[in-house]
Amino acid sequence: PVYFSVAERNVFEGLERYGWAYAAANNISRENEKLLPHGWDSWSTAYRSDITETKILENVEFLSANLARYGWNHMAIDDGWQLALGDWDPNPERFPNGMKAVADAIHAKNMTAGLWIAPFKVNVDSALAKAHPEWLRMPNELGKQVVGEKDRILDITAPGAYEWVRDLAKKITQDWGFDAIMEADYVYYLPLAESYTDIALTRVEVHRKGMQALREGMGNDKFLMSFAPQPITALYAQGTRIGDDGAPIWQKAPDKWPWGAVESMANAARKYYYAPWVWRADQDCVFFAHDETRTRWEMMEQPALKYADSIAWLTAAALTGGVVKIGDRFSALAPNEVTALQKVLPVLDRPARPVDLFRNENPRIWVLPIKAAFEEWTIVGVFNWEDTEQVNTLDFRELGL
Repeated sequence: PVYFSVAERNVFEGLERYGWAYAAANNISRENEKLLPHGWDSWSTAYRSDITETKILENVEFLSANLARYGWNHMAIDDGWQLALGDWDPNPERFPNGMKAVADAIHAKNMTAGLWIAPFKVNVDSALAKAHPEWLRMPNELGKQVVGEKDRILDITAPGAYEWVRDLAKKITQDWGFDAIMEADYVYYLPLAESYTDIALTRVEVHRKGMQALREGMGNDKFLMSFAPQPITALYAQGTRIGDDGAPIWQKAPDKWPWGAVESMANAARKYYYAPWVWRADQDCVFFAHDETRTRWEMMEQPALKYADSIAWLTAAALTGGVVKIGDRFSALAPNEVTALQKVLPVLDRPARPVDLFRNENPRIWVLPIKAAFEEWTIVGVFNWEDTEQVNTLDFRELGL
């Protein structure tokens, strides 16, 4: 397909119409979305992968009592619940009552539940690897840069592998009752294998086949958050991570991982026109300056986020129109942090337009016009990402006023 854009009044209108056209051409519809999983990422918190049923339910209680009625009503369980990468059953020492019991406990609080998996990443010591070595593939030269030494890529084209992925997604959502797979991680492994059983498929088709298996098992009424390559993944997933891991810092060091607030939000601005038609963006977590979280990310030597920094980051995340998550334990939040989170949601159904996108590397002026049944108004977010450059003036024509 070729898309010609000749009639728009400005480049922003052209980008936004492109996003709409991309969704239309691929039959992507977001009109009937029932769930936008605002919450946290347990892996980003001080817990990292050291999660248990007790720790999860402790945070469920806090969320239910303090934030659920303000829109923070999703509890996602990240890495650490499973036996191994490839063996997607609960670790009985960590989750003795099983995952269905945990999902039921979350639902009992009138909240929704999500579960993390990496369906195409298989550890060589897992039971799956030993039972089906014919399903596993080594990475190609590009894949070797991201695939771990003890990891293999699941060949979705091998006989039986598609059904295994489909049944895994069904087990999580239909049998255990989770409302979302949050996230299907490492799906970018799919097109990075040396070879595939079905040599007739292109790498793009292999990726689509893997995502299709997940969606077939989940059904269309469950939420799927996933990863790059986003334009292919979004054909099957309502949400997609659009950048690197975020850490509790304002700005990352040059050529270093992970990202801070500035990198995360500048990246979201550069992809704003895909939302909400193609995907709901996930720019990863927003953080407060908790020492336990900074220690987990090995950032104690970096300047701590100020409260005002976290407010700016939260505000920008909400203006993306996507999923908003925090990377701190809910049960560790201070009263002023709870108050801030109570004011963030709901997000609006479209992203703000970064009007200085082509002037500044880190766009600082975001505008979001609102048309309600009773009134019209405009939200303008102005962000001073750098101490040395402040936004002192606004051009109202640029804001559409």
